[in-house]
Amino acid sequence: MWCKRGGDFVWNSRTWLCTTVCGTDQPVFLEASRWGWVFDNSRKCRERGRSSMNSESGKHRVRAKLETRAQELTERLELQSVRSCYICRTCTSSCPVTFIDPRFNPLAILRMVLYGKIEEVLNSDFLWLCTSCYSCQERCPQEIPIADIMTKLKNKAFKLGNAPVGVRAQMDIIKKAGRTYPLDDFDNKKRAKAGLPELPTSCDVVKTLFESETESLK
Repeated sequence: MWCKRGGDFVWNSRTWLCTTVCGTDQPVFLEASRWGWVFDNSRKCRERGRSSMNSESGKHRVRAKLETRAQELTERLELQSVRSCYICRTCTSSCPVTFIDPRFNPLAILRMVLYGKIEEVLNSDFLWLCTSCYSCQERCPQEIPIADIMTKLKNKAFKLGNAPVGVRAQMDIIKKAGRTYPLDDFDNKKRAKAGLPELPTSCDVVKTLFESETESLK
């Protein structure tokens, strides 16, 4: 790759950066086409002004853009690992859910994502049948992170509002009580008879952690 303005490229462990755009020291990401050319977006930067690039808001914009590009690069690398699948069907034969509900097929989901049908996957119900048991991922001869990909697909579907009612109900319960199911005095009485220690009916620590995690997903 090369820059039309003769800029020097630096690898920052995430992506390639050009360090000489508009004569500033601020690294700005220049997208590369499939032919290997690097587009010069310095004119756009120059129109905004050098002062905006050196300001705090300009630095934040650059940092946010780099983080977005890094995330996209990570997703592309995961798709690259999916391309190494040679359809041995070990994931499908190892999945306990497939035996019960044939609608869930790890191999079929991976192929749909690879063929660009990700919206169909995110809008589907069978995606949420995955129990994250990691049987497919542990047995995959190509070491494809299948279960991790399923989790990321669920997170994307949740952000789009495609989560099942049960998942949202569990989230509401955890927000209120810090657990997936509430505890009351009757439960502690049964535990006392069995010689077990008493449990608090509310778990404020988990509630706080869950709320902070929910804020980070927004």
